[in-house]
Amino acid sequence: GHFEFSPAFVPFVEATYTRTDSFGSASGPFFTSASGSPREKFFSDNPYLTSQARSILRQQDSYDASCSYVSGGDGVPDADRGQCGIGIYKNAVDLTNRTEKARRETYRAVLGVRGDFNDDWHYEVSANYGEFRENTEIRGNVNLQRYLLSIDAVDQGLYQTGVANGNIVCRSRIDPSAAVAFEGADSAFAASRLAADVSACVPVNLFGTSTVTQAARDYILQNSYAKGKITQFVLSGFLSGDTSQFLNLPGGPIGFSIGAEYRRETNYYKQDDVTAAALTFYNAIPEFNPPSFAVKEAFGEIRLPILKDTPFFQELTVSRS
Repeated sequence: GHFEFSPAFVPFVEATYTRTDSFGSASGPFFTSASGSPREKFFSDNPYLTSQARSILRQQDSYDASCSYVSGGDGVPDADRGQCGIGIYKNAVDLTNRTEKARRETYRAVLGVRGDFNDDWHYEVSANYGEFRENTEIRGNVNLQRYLLSIDAVDQGLYQTGVANGNIVCRSRIDPSAAVAFEGADSAFAASRLAADVSACVPVNLFGTSTVTQAARDYILQNSYAKGKITQFVLSGFLSGDTSQFLNLPGGPIGFSIGAEYRRETNYYKQDDVTAAALTFYNAIPEFNPPSFAVKEAFGEIRLPILKDTPFFQELTVSRS
């Protein structure tokens, strides 16, 4: 919009707002053996294994003396669990499918004044501010530290006394040596959350299908968040015209344009602390908060019409900017 007080004074304003909401699940489900941790293994004393599966696994382990079940190659009693463990390659669809919900907003406003005076002079001064905001929520993200604690499940009675009692727990709850922070994360941050993660640990059954309880799902999964912001501020002005009112060369009046601009930009991005510390199954990105970027510019242009409509010269003009 604008309002003309006079040809020489015309205030104007521009404003725009755009919002985009998106929701998708292109990331797919979490898959096992992706944490990079040497502790992402399943042992033959896992109480969720069937007897048949346990027997097959122990037959395979028998080829390696270090996997024995009573005082293995390292001389440490194994509580009937073996030493080597096995890896599982599986899309853990029972946990859930990760989804991403994002909102992106762009604001922009321009406020200025323009006008014409002295018959053929024109000016404009304006301030322009724009801002982009993004908020993203990743739903169903796996907390890798909790995942590693949760898959290490044991029968408490069998593990502690050699007699099964059907009480399935996370081994870290009863064996301090199993309470280990996730190796692939920020070590100090992972360690600071370890006690609470062990205390709340719920064992998970990833064998077969439809075996994951809601309690295990609630323990392992968490939503991740990220936010970003970009801003730009521009202050600019120019004056243009010619000297027809007071000076004319053989080719006509001198034309000119002068102006200046100041521009400042900022950029910011931050994930939630757990995700940024690489504790989740999502790309960890450090906080990005660089110094602002500022530019000051001045410009000018002059046009000198030396000759016009003369022999050998229809027009001879020199320009400089």
